[in-house]
Parts: sequence; structure tokens; C-alpha cells
Amino acid sequence: MTAKVSNQAVTRYNRAVQLHGQGDIAGAVLAYEDATRINPRFAEAWSNLGNAYRQLGRRDDALRAYEAAIRAKPNFAAVYCNLGVLLIELERYDEATRTLETAIRLAPQMPEAYANLGQALRRDRRYEASIAASRKAIALRPDYRDAYLNVAVAALQIDALDDALLANQRALEIDPSCAQAYCNLAGALHALARYDEAIAACERAIALNPDYAEAHANRALSLLLTGDFARGWPEFAWTWRVPAKRASYPYLDRFPLWDGGPFPGRRLLVTREQGFGDAIQMVRFLPAVKARGGTVVLEASPALARLFSNLPGVDELRIVEDFSLPRSDVDLHIPLLGLPRALGTDGSSIPSACPYLYADPARIERWRSRLAAEGRFRIGCAWAGSAGHVDDRHRSCRIEDFARLAEVEGVAWFSLQKGRDEERRGVEGAAFEPLGPEIGDFGDTAAIVSHLDLVIAVDTSIVHLAGALGKPVWTLLPFVPDWRWLVAGEGTPWYPTMRLFRQPRAGDWASVFAEVARELRALV
Repeated sequence: MTAKVSNQAVTRYNRAVQLHGQGDIAGAVLAYEDATRINPRFAEAWSNLGNAYRQLGRRDDALRAYEAAIRAKPNFAAVYCNLGVLLIELERYDEATRTLETAIRLAPQMPEAYANLGQALRRDRRYEASIAASRKAIALRPDYRDAYLNVAVAALQIDALDDALLANQRALEIDPSCAQAYCNLAGALHALARYDEAIAACERAIALNPDYAEAHANRALSLLLTGDFARGWPEFAWTWRVPAKRASYPYLDRFPLWDGGPFPGRRLLVTREQGFGDAIQMVRFLPAVKARGGTVVLEASPALARLFSNLPGVDELRIVEDFSLPRSDVDLHIPLLGLPRALGTDGSSIPSACPYLYADPARIERWRSRLAAEGRFRIGCAWAGSAGHVDDRHRSCRIEDFARLAEVEGVAWFSLQKGRDEERRGVEGAAFEPLGPEIGDFGDTAAIVSHLDLVIAVDTSIVHLAGALGKPVWTLLPFVPDWRWLVAGEGTPWYPTMRLFRQPRAGDWASVFAEVARELRALV
């Protein structure tokens, strides 16, 4: 303990520790504060006060307390370790990494510092380094469950699936009641296309923790992918409760969730989704929603404003850029992806009449000369979605893969890719006319697609748009596809003009493009 601490300060500190251990965090805070007022150089009291503040969610106060502890005792390794955890919570990952490295330098045998460093590195997407730090924690403490859990999550992010499975299994050997390990295990099994086992692992997690939103959401994805809509849609509602996504659904605790029943005389807000493709796919349900009566208000992002300006079934289109500004002029709400559940949708009742979206005639005319192709077959392409998408490394391919298709004669190629310009340089050349820089919003993209004979793209919003417009579209899918494409088949109940091309093995885009090239030559 810090030298020259008065007896009165020690007495208050000991009382605080007792209260803290009994779970009286607020009482402990008062006692720790007394100890630090009596002796402002009482490092241990400042450190524990920081921990108590953090438990109460008072992060700014916790930061100040930890800094005071370090000023009082600059070589206090445990404080650096705890401060690192706080910085992780504040998403200040570089600072957290430096702070935890200081803790390790001061106390090389502290397993908690290595484990927390692994967390910081993983949150910063430095997965290999994260695994290495966690393994050092395990070397110091072989039964360190949380370090194994971190290895499992980081390994899954770099597709080291065997490592992820082993780490989760080891965590379960240490703690058979660990719901997180079962949930993580489900993610690895899903990535291996072992869907039934993934569902079973989620069910084990839910049995241990019935309100575990991530486990319910993971179970939903496996159920929907395997075509079990009856169980999948109710589970999917848990997605909105996942802590990392909760801020995107501000209406959940403000208004009743619509259950699909009649709502005459009331206003129903259908809230936007984070993905453009999700929104394009789900607005097909709005006429059925309107048929239940009442007023339908649809949220949409600015990029979709023009495309959605004349949607059937919508009384009011509300353009929103910020999820965190809820309004109070509605009676009910439902996220767009909740509509299939509310309407009792199964595989045979998906509204599949296309087109259900239409391009603006003025914009179609504006793009006509730009897309002139002198009798050639006009194809639009996109090789990647958003770089920030959780599954981008699987669903996106490379422009070089598409460049192989340029060898097919009689085709005029138009790139619909927006962003990721650094991937295009030196490859696209004259074969792929780059339209992306000229596209303002989805209204422009819809007008362009209206002129095309075919769209070929990976699983991104463009394939949803082409399908909703009723245009021929070939969608290129990874080995483990998104839930909406099911596990097998060339067709999809969502879009009758869409054909699916699936990877036969994880990462095997070569086989996909060889098949596409064969089919394209036959078509052209």
C-alpha cells in the first residue's frame, strides 16, 4: 500500500473494500472518495474508486480516478491494466494498447494485462496480434477462460476455424456453464456450414442464458439460411437487442412493436435498416402492411429517397440520416426486417411479383446516350460491397476476377462500383466503363440498370435493386451465403429474374467465375 497513509484514510478504505465486496457499489464509492479526500496520494483508493466508477457507468470519473492513482504511484501496474479496460470500453484502442503494454512492462507475469491487451488488439482488428497476446495470458494461467474466448473470436475473424473451435472447446472444459463459449462455437460451426450443430450450440447458450441476444440472433441466421422461417423469423427479432446494434433501433422501448394485426386510425412507423439491400428487399411487403389499415410511415436513408419516392403502401416517406433522433408522432413501430415475421411469411408466401420498384423516366432518358453500346450486350458489374460490412472478406471478390470475363466477346461492360477506387486502378481500363463516380444515389443506379441486359455482382445492394426492377441478375455467393439466399439452388423466392452462382468451397471464386464465363458465352 502507498506509504504514509493515515489511519483514518485506511479505515475508510477498508470500509469501502468491504462494501464493494458486498455489492454496495454506491456506498463503496462514497467511502473510497472519503479516503482520497483524507489522503490525495492514496493510490490504492484511487484505483479501486476508478473500478467502482466504471461499474456504475461513470467512465469520465473512472478515467480521472485512474489518472490520480498513476500520479500517486507511477509504477502501479494494476492501475494501467484497469485503465486499459476502460479505454477499450471508450473505443480508444490505440491508447488502450499502449497502456496495457506499460502494464506488461511493469509486471511481465500479469496474465490479466496480456488478456486485456488481446481484447484491445481484437477490437482494433489486429487479430493475429490479439491471438498472440491471449496465448501469452494462457501460458501464464492455463485455465484462463476469457483468454480462450478472445482467441476463439479473433481466430474466427481470420477464418482460422479449427483454432476457433479448439479455443471454444477449451473454454467449455474450463467452464461448462459459459454461454458465450457456446455462442462463439455456433459462429465457427456456421462458418464451416455445419448449420444443425450451430443451431444446437446456440440452443445450449440460450438454455444457460435465456436473454442472450447474440445467441438468439445467431440461431436466427442459421435457421433462416436452412429455410426454417417458422422458427427463424421470431428469433431474428433478437438482432435488434444485440448491444452493438441496439443504438440503431431507438424506437424499441418507446412504442409498441407492431404484431401484424389491423391498426386502423393509428400511425405505424416502419424504421430503416442499416443495409441498403435490406431496405430494397423488404419494401415489397409495404402494400400488405397498408392493407391492415392505418397510416404507414417509412423511414429511408437519403440515398434511397428518390427510389422510394412513389412506393405503393406508403403514406409518408421520412428521410433520416441519424438513427438516434426518434420522433413521437407515431403509435406503433416495426423495423423493416421485422415485416416477414409480422406478416407470417414462409418460403411459399414471399411476395415475388417483380418489378415492384421503378426508375424515374427522366433519369432513364438522361443516361440513355451514356450507355449506348452499338449493338453489344450491356452488362453492369460490381465486385464488392461496403468495406465495413461484417462479412466483406467473404462476400466481396476482386476486380481482377471480373477482368477475366472481359474476354467474352460482344459485351459492353459498365462498372456500377462506388467507392473502393484504389482496387480499380490499373485493372479496369477500357474494358469496364466506370460509372460509379457519376452515380449520385440509387435513383441513378436504377436508371442505369434499366438500360442493361444483365447485372453480374457479388451479394450487395445492386443485386437487390436489379431484382426489384425485374432485370436479369446473376448473384455471386460465398460458400456460406447470407441467410436470404438459403443453402442451395440456382433460384431464389425473393427475385424471379435472379440466378445464384455459389462457391463450391470456401474462398473458391475461380470456380464461380469459370461457370459464369461459360454461361455468359452461351448467353451472348
